[in-house]
Amino acid sequence: MMNQKAQELGMKDTHYVNTTGLHNDNHYSTLYDISLLLDYALQNDFFKEVFTSDTYQAGISKNYPTQGLKMESTSYKYINNPGSNVPYKVTIEGFNGSKSGYTVEARYCLASSATINEMDLILITAHAWVERKIPSHYLDAGTIYNYYRDSYQRQMIFNLNDVIKESEIKYRFLDRNVEWKMDEAILLDVPSDPNELVIEVTIPEVIKEKIKKGDVVGEVIVMAYGEVIYQKDIISNQNIRQNIILHSLANAVDWIQNNILVSGLIIIVVCGGIILVSRKKH
Repeated sequence: MMNQKAQELGMKDTHYVNTTGLHNDNHYSTLYDISLLLDYALQNDFFKEVFTSDTYQAGISKNYPTQGLKMESTSYKYINNPGSNVPYKVTIEGFNGSKSGYTVEARYCLASSATINEMDLILITAHAWVERKIPSHYLDAGTIYNYYRDSYQRQMIFNLNDVIKESEIKYRFLDRNVEWKMDEAILLDVPSDPNELVIEVTIPEVIKEKIKKGDVVGEVIVMAYGEVIYQKDIISNQNIRQNIILHSLANAVDWIQNNILVSGLIIIVVCGGIILVSRKKH
């Protein structure tokens, strides 16, 4: 059942043989797969309540007949708890919650989430340095989350129906310009440094040929740190045609100009050859 659910969630490099998480050579996963699992689990309100609480009081059960089991998160002893007497306190703005884990093979692990600069982040770390007095997995999380706080932000690149380009339509008497608009909003997590963000719109400045509704006229490309993080085709929502007479005249002029140029070159070459022959005779 667990393996079936893992496959449904796209956890391609995961295989379960127990429910405890204890080591077994056939029981394995990846940090990416665990992030998929946590993202799915956080959609469950009950799980989210437990995951984000520093303490949770369970209901009465057979093993706890007078009062339910009280569970405490060790994360909140180290994270955002200035009054705690533990060493190596960690501050993470927007921290939501986490679940820690440990095996000899995997060392200290942490699955966590935070909301920073309006970005909903999930972080999975593993194989942290083992030292009982130093919560290395929490220190790792603090370092990474605080880096994102200082280096990234959520930004609306384009709103729905924003004009992203205006093109001139050649060979028309009327309506010689067309505006290209976004058919969806683009909201991305991007670098805070504007020099590391590049937005390109590859629609041509001038349109010389007809365009059919549904044709791809260009792309929107968003790059961060030199890598493409978003790419979308821009589709024409209309038919664009040129005036047939103007278009034909323009093609005729181009043909004449090109042929005059070619004819001129031929004449120059021929004349050059005649002059050369004439000089040889003399």
